[in-house]
Amino acid sequence: MEFWLPIIIPSIVSIIGFSVTIFTTFKQFKNSKKERIIEKQSILYLECYNKIERIINSLQIIFDKSYYNSILLFKAEMKLNASNSTLRMYKAYLKFVFDTWEEYNAFCTKNDPHLNKNNIEVVTNEDTGKENEIWHISESDITRFNNLLEQYKKEHCPNINEIKKHIAKLLNSMRKDLSNEPIEMDIIE
Repeated sequence: MEFWLPIIIPSIVSIIGFSVTIFTTFKQFKNSKKERIIEKQSILYLECYNKIERIINSLQIIFDKSYYNSILLFKAEMKLNASNSTLRMYKAYLKFVFDTWEEYNAFCTKNDPHLNKNNIEVVTNEDTGKENEIWHISESDITRFNNLLEQYKKEHCPNINEIKKHIAKLLNSMRKDLSNEPIEMDIIE
C-alpha cells in the first residue's frame, strides 16, 4: 500500500486542482458574460430613458406621434438585452403612450375639417375631363378645429403623477437589472 501512496496523493491533488481551475474558469466566464450584458443594458437603458424622460418637462408631448416613435425605436434592442421585468415595464409604458396618442388621433380624425367629405366638392373640367377637388373650409373652421385640439389636450392629458408612476416602474426595473437600488417616485423630475 505504501507503494501507491506517492502516486495516489499527487493524483488526487491534481484532480482537485484541475476541478478548482475548471470551476473558477467557468465562474469567471459567467461573470464576464454578465458584465457584458450589464454594459449593454446600461447604454441601452440610458439612451431609452433620455428619450422617455422628455415627457416630464412637457406633458403634452404624449400627443405627438414622434414621441411615441422615438421610444419605440428601442423595442428590438430591449427584446434582446433587457430582462423580462424591464421588457414588461417598457411595453406597458409604450402601450400607455400609444393608447393616449391613439385616442387623440381618433379625435383629430373625427373633427378635422380637412377629412370631412362634406367639405370637398369634386368638379370635372369639361374640356379635359380631369377631376379637381374644391375645398370648402373657412378660416373659422380651422380655428375651431385648433381650439378643439387644445381643449382636448388640456382635458385628456395624463397628470404628472400618473406619468411618473409609469416611468418609476420602468426605471426601477432598469435599476434592478443594473444592480442599483430602487428609486422613489418623488425623485423623478
